[in-house]
Formats: sequence, C-alpha cells, structure tokens
Amino acid sequence: MNLFFNVLLYIFFISPINENNTELLFIGHAYGNPHAGNDEKIEPSLLTFLNNKDLSKYKYIVWGGDFFETCSNESEVENFFKLLPYKAIEKSIFVYGNHEMYCYEKETLRFIKKNENQLITINDYDLFFINSNFKNINQVNQALKLVEKSEKKIIFTHQVIFSPDNWFLRTNSRDFYSVANKFYNELIKISKNITIISGDIGAFKRMPYLVYFKNSGNNLIASGLGNGVNNYIVSIKIEKNDLSFHKINLDDGTKSSLKPDNINYSTTINAIQFFFFSKKRGFAFVLLLISPIFYFIYRKYKKNLKV
Repeated sequence: MNLFFNVLLYIFFISPINENNTELLFIGHAYGNPHAGNDEKIEPSLLTFLNNKDLSKYKYIVWGGDFFETCSNESEVENFFKLLPYKAIEKSIFVYGNHEMYCYEKETLRFIKKNENQLITINDYDLFFINSNFKNINQVNQALKLVEKSEKKIIFTHQVIFSPDNWFLRTNSRDFYSVANKFYNELIKISKNITIISGDIGAFKRMPYLVYFKNSGNNLIASGLGNGVNNYIVSIKIEKNDLSFHKINLDDGTKSSLKPDNINYSTTINAIQFFFFSKKRGFAFVLLLISPIFYFIYRKYKKNLKV
C-alpha cells in the first residue's frame, strides 16, 4: 500500500522547485553493484550523498536508467521511495534503463512513463529524456522527429548510444544497442553540437565509470555506479550559450571540473581492458606469449636426443 501511495504522490503532486536554478545532477546505474546480492537498495554512497547534502541548488536530478536491479521486486521499488529523501524525489526525472524496461507495463513503474521522451527547456537548451531501449527503426524515427528541430539539444539516455561496441567503450550490457546505435548514427547526420549524457557504464571493476569525449563539437558523456571504488555522478550547469560539466565524488563529496578525455588514448586502454576481461582471451594471450619458450625447450630436447 505504501508503495502505491509513494508512486501516486510522485506522479500527481511532485513538481520541481527553485525555478531559477540551472544546474542538474545525472546519476547512472544507481542500483550499483550487480554482485551485491540484490540488496534491494541503491548504491550506498549515493544514498548517503542524497540524504546528507544540500540539494537545493539543483533544479533536477536525472536518473539515467538501471536504478532498479529487479524491477518486479516490489520491495526494491518501495525501498527506493522510502529511503530517498523528499528533497531528492521532488526534483527527480527518470530515464528508462534496460532493467526497468522488463516491467514497462507494470503499474508500479508508471512514474517513469511520466518522463518518457519528455522535453524541458532551460536557457534555450532543449533537454530530451529519451527511452533509448529501441526495439525497431520506427521508434528511432519517432525519437529523431522529436529532437530534429532543436538547435541546442541535450539528450539523456540509458544506453551509451555513441559506443558502437565494447572495444570502443565497454558498457554494462549491450541490450537494445543494435538499434540505439542507429539512432546515434542518424542523429549526428541531422544535428551539430549535441550533448549526450548516458548511464550504462561503471557496474564492474576494471571498466569505464566516467568518460567525456569531445568529438566534432559534440559532448559525449557517460557515467555509472557499481564498481565500488570510483563512485561519481555528474553535474551539468546550463547557462546562456554555455554548458559546464563537473564530476562529484560520492565518497568524499568533492566536486571538480570534468575535462574531455583523449578519445584515442581512452579507447585504446578500454580495448586492452576489454580484451583481458575475457578469461579465454587472456589465457590464449598468455599461451601465445609463452609458446616460444616451449618451442625452444622442445628444440633443445630434440637436439639432445640426437646427441
């Protein structure tokens, strides 16, 4: 009963306050570590931050998908609203992740539909909260039609739509990516100077948890929680003709400017890490390295036999 009351409260009564604020928080993969044993709670460092920090300067808090691990678990959904402070819930905007899509038709997740493909304008920037769990090209075309006329656009998604594969940038999963990548490919044909902020990284150790690429005038950002070591969220300051990005360390509360990464260096490191993430590939690589040693021993052994 409490769950339905909280959901209804969000849908019908909660609206953002502090209309003069132009700074947002973005949180990716908020449920955190997939190996935590389904504790039915969001990432602990995030929960502490939202409960203890002054959130009044933020206009919105954007949840970039996967804030639930098991969306059909009503206890987990209820805990989300029960444990979060009202000051966070009242300014929250939710973007569907692949974990939430499994319960797309469930009444308990109706509150997400309120924000599905929503448009909000701040200082002449159009903010689009896109459900990037595309199932077909028709949904892609609908999303493109929604954003195409905007000259200054910020697009929030769950899928890291600018990651064509895990060799370029490893994501938490590749669910819905084959079509989501088509959305990105068409988007950059019709638009310039786009900002894309996505939340499908960071769930595991030794994988990207926060990236910022500046590519052909586009801001490409991805951020996510779960690896247990690097717990960061992103703030976006939207001013007239200017955007600024900061990273916030949830463990110590420090806030620092988010600078663009070297895309070639970052993708090379990612490819190496992704290669060794597979035990089979790592084992094959080790065999390849030591095979000359075995060959040398074999040749020496054969030579001794002839003697």
